[in-house]
Amino acid sequence: MSRIDELIERLCPDGVEYKALEEIGYLFSGLSGKTKSDFGKGDGRFVTYKNVFDNPSIDLGVLESVVIGPDERQNELSVGDVLFTGSSESPEEAGMASVVTSLPSHPLYMNSFCFGLRLNDPSMLNLGFLKHLFRDGRIRQQIVRTANGVTRFNISKKQFVKIRIPVPPMEVQEEIVRILDSFAELEAELEAELEARRRQYAYYRDELLDFSGRDDVQWMKLGDVCSVTDGDHQPPPKAQEGVPFVTISCVDEYGRVDFTNASRVPRSYYDALKRDRVPQKGDILYTVVGTLGVPVRVLTGDDFVVQRHIAILRPENGLLQNYLYFVLKSTPFYNAACSAATGAAQKTIGLKYLRSSVIPIPPLQEQERIVAILDKFDALVNDISQGIPAEIEARRKQYAFYRDKLLSFKEKAA
Repeated sequence: MSRIDELIERLCPDGVEYKALEEIGYLFSGLSGKTKSDFGKGDGRFVTYKNVFDNPSIDLGVLESVVIGPDERQNELSVGDVLFTGSSESPEEAGMASVVTSLPSHPLYMNSFCFGLRLNDPSMLNLGFLKHLFRDGRIRQQIVRTANGVTRFNISKKQFVKIRIPVPPMEVQEEIVRILDSFAELEAELEAELEARRRQYAYYRDELLDFSGRDDVQWMKLGDVCSVTDGDHQPPPKAQEGVPFVTISCVDEYGRVDFTNASRVPRSYYDALKRDRVPQKGDILYTVVGTLGVPVRVLTGDDFVVQRHIAILRPENGLLQNYLYFVLKSTPFYNAACSAATGAAQKTIGLKYLRSSVIPIPPLQEQERIVAILDKFDALVNDISQGIPAEIEARRKQYAFYRDKLLSFKEKAA
């Protein structure tokens, strides 16, 4: 019998009590009354939508600035608060949770596109337990069912507070956290090693793409060597079967597309789109909202469509797809594109900016030489089928398996 089984047998043999969120806490809102000019400056700090979406617990290293006046009545965050994204372009992405496990030395706020849950009795639930619980598949299913909408899906707060979560004894919570955190720590160690390899790769990549002083290299606007469009701006109709609809959440940090999580749109919708808004083999996809600046090579002719938050770059005039891919990944291009992004809650890299961006175009033979070298390095640090990325993926699947298993409780009879 495992330690968890022993604890459950001893502390809650008849099952675990489940409580609705409205029984254990109350909801509160993010920043209010702010204008665009208030962001990016000031002494206040706030948690962005992306920070909440990406992290089971808030990352204090990526806070952003905001002006907070001395007489403003804003909701400050506290340790133990659980923050949720309030809306998304699909119900599956709405209501992602992140726990405030620690605070900086200054007051901290939350952006207006999120909302928070504050516990009446913080000692009832372990912070680590909350961090794992609200990412669990069963809780996520309940959250998704509270998202309503057509073009954008918003969490219904009235329905949200009815969500029921297990509240096992504290010893059980602590043991679950110990087990699940051990998986997370191992993954963090692997990610640290991968980051070191990536830094090395980035150094050599940027060196190869530094054409300072070269007379055989042309510097041209991106819009002159490839077409630059994005996905259709009209919300697509949904379908049970049809063509995959790829959103930002389907694209990971490695530049891979997860088609299994993509929703479907009717074939007729796909056929009616202009061909420059439909990805084709040889194109580069480029994320321009939320997770910025991730290029994706379209290597097959499979049919799919993308949301408007993803740009479609189609190389022309002697520009190789794979060469453009590495230019877009280069540190100078990435930094410049992210710096040019505009917006408060969600930064956006504009298509106008992309078209006007100047990139180096060496002779075709030199493009091919650079691609041959960088493809080998890229596979070592980004290929999910080998090396460290493969081990990280295996650990993530192992974590998800044990999380879903450990957070499955028999409910105590009323």
